[in-house]
Amino acid sequence: MKMEYNKYLNNMGIFYEKHEDSVKIPDRVIIYKGELEYISRCILDYPDIETGGNLFGFYTTFRIPVIQYVLGPGKNSEHNPAHFRQDEAFFNINADMLIKEHALHHIGTWHSHHKLGINHPSGGDENSIIFGMKEDGLEAFILIIGNIDKKGTSANAYSFSLQNKNYRQSRWVVLNGESPIRQQFDEKHGDIIHVPRAGNAKMKQIESVPLYGEAVKKISYSKGYWLNDEANKEELKSIINYLKKNYNKVTMYLQEEEKTLKIIINDERNYEIVFPNAFPKVPPVIHCDGKVLADSEWRKNGSISQMFIDYYERRAV
Repeated sequence: MKMEYNKYLNNMGIFYEKHEDSVKIPDRVIIYKGELEYISRCILDYPDIETGGNLFGFYTTFRIPVIQYVLGPGKNSEHNPAHFRQDEAFFNINADMLIKEHALHHIGTWHSHHKLGINHPSGGDENSIIFGMKEDGLEAFILIIGNIDKKGTSANAYSFSLQNKNYRQSRWVVLNGESPIRQQFDEKHGDIIHVPRAGNAKMKQIESVPLYGEAVKKISYSKGYWLNDEANKEELKSIINYLKKNYNKVTMYLQEEEKTLKIIINDERNYEIVFPNAFPKVPPVIHCDGKVLADSEWRKNGSISQMFIDYYERRAV
């Protein structure tokens, strides 16, 4: 039965990140466009400090999370440049009503990194999410990280697994229109909800993938970028293999606007490695715990991967 069920999942095109002897983390999150716009409006209210809230919904048969209602910050929430804490009383009263009236459960949280330019979970985010999952006995949880710049707001979803003690970035399945819960709940409970001051959302383009089918598209880098050369993709594999020998959690991201590669390392120290448009003519930019490491000589000898490894070991290891 298990083999037939897994075969059915594959035929439906549900793709998971595989972990040996562990659960599989789904690669997408379902949300209504109106709920993404609600997050955008909340972020616009706090462009220079963190804000946030909670996510309510359920999971499909294939363990794909469905976000039906996004809760904003309560009036007694704490908003700081590098921290957000939800108003506990506000959360509890809304959570009780959403469970009682719509059978929706708390499946995640969201917060902004405002103008910090960090569109992924920080080390602190990861630790607090895993700790909270253990405390509440949750096997899966969603975290949305929002950002803002002159062009508007963005929102990225991350799916956490308690058994894996890890997370992966998930793609959006965006349903058009408003959540059926939003209008009903807000009209009935106008005295307890949060209404953003910003009347209109200002979202950057968000790609929506199909509910079923391959969610991974062909990555498009900027013109002239080193990874447009197929041979250099083998160099990247060598770089990733080197990093994975030294660290437990190594994740690659495409920086959407620049169309360049960024690698995030979450370990005892947190590293962010950015490969700029001019790489390998210029060295990668390496951040450690949020600070740019001092430059050293970029020696253009040997393969790209060996150039990177030599440079990295002089600076970060």
